[in-house]
Amino acid sequence: MKKRGYYKLEKKFAPFEKFTDKIIPYLALLLAFLIIAEFTINDIEKYRLYITIIDYIIVSFFVLDLIFKWIRIHKFKRFVRLYWLDLLAVFPFYLIIRIYLRIATLIKVGEEIAEIQKFAHEAVVLREAKVLESLEKEAKVVKDIKPTVRFIRSIQKILRIRRAKIALTLKSAVHIHAKNQNYNK
Repeated sequence: MKKRGYYKLEKKFAPFEKFTDKIIPYLALLLAFLIIAEFTINDIEKYRLYITIIDYIIVSFFVLDLIFKWIRIHKFKRFVRLYWLDLLAVFPFYLIIRIYLRIATLIKVGEEIAEIQKFAHEAVVLREAKVLESLEKEAKVVKDIKPTVRFIRSIQKILRIRRAKIALTLKSAVHIHAKNQNYNK
């Protein structure tokens, strides 16, 4: 017993269903022609866009036909048992293959990136080794210069002490001179 909504739906789309039923055999022939053309014509890539568009149109009609069949049956097990071949024909295996190829490409790209990162890491380690080597040379130079630097610092300290001593001497001389002048007055 059919529900009232399905009956109205069937009645509403009956002209489309009849058109789809009539056009399916011609579309199947066109699809067979496209498949043969893809394997036999050498320069088929020029027409790839047109072939893809026609293929999508054909698949759309097959899907529409399956939708009409589903509306009529509306029981999953029976639908699959009766129309399993139609389902396989519509099922986009090429999408699964495309997804597989993209994943495989991503994995390959990931491996290539890992190799590039490994190379870059080795280059950084090599650069760090060169920097470390130059730092060791500079440390040796600094170690060799250290006594000279100490000597120069000692001379600087001696000069500062001497300057401070002179400043103190001058200050005390000025102070003594000022005292003497105040005393003479």
